[in-house]
Amino acid sequence: MWRKRIKEQWDHSCAYCGSKENLTIDHVIPKSKGGLNYTQNVICSCLSCNGSKANSDWKEWYENQDFYCAVKKSRIEDWIGHQEDGKVKLYKYKPRKNFIPEIA
Repeated sequence: MWRKRIKEQWDHSCAYCGSKENLTIDHVIPKSKGGLNYTQNVICSCLSCNGSKANSDWKEWYENQDFYCAVKKSRIEDWIGHQEDGKVKLYKYKPRKNFIPEIA
């Protein structure tokens, strides 16, 4: 459900390049670099951008892309620092896990 909401918040477009194809969810700050499982740390991303960025610093990676856009960069910065009424709203999500029930 949260994945659907993230994609809706980004108008079903990659936050980086604007593509509407092969959409995934990307940790802006990679988990390998301390990024957390909070909605403010995930955005809608196409598979190409997600794979290309990998665990790179998102700003450094993004600023070196041909499709770089200062407006989109600002929107991502606003998203990861999203505040409402002066308070940061963090919503933790649980990543999907493959669940195989035990057979008794």
